Amino acid sequence: MQGNLTIELDFPRTYREFVERFSSDAACAAYLEQLRWPTEFSCPACGVSGAPWRQTRGWPVCPTCRHQTSVTAGTTLERTLGSSYRTASAPLQRYRVAMLRSRVPTTLGRGRGR
Repeated sequence: MQGNLTIELDFPRTYREFVERFSSDAACAAYLEQLRWPTEFSCPACGVSGAPWRQTRGWPVCPTCRHQTSVTAGTTLERTLGSSYRTASAPLQRYRVAMLRSRVPTTLGRGRGR
């Protein structure tokens, strides 16, 4: 694992920076891995910390319990990396709806015409 990242400081600020930084699934996974395990890998199953070995799909595998995990497991991004548009479109739609709902005023639904 490399140095600690913070979303605010290390996330691309423009579309061009975004495309350059996340040009592949591997680049996205590396970034998310640094965010999830900033100092060292910690197995979500047994809690042991240390260097994992890599499974054929590139997923970290715990050297102690052999649990395979991914950087997106247990997050809202689960099952999105490496997926087709059809697979990813449902979660993306949920994210869009959640973002819109977070901007809707709380007065909605308290009466019409106000």
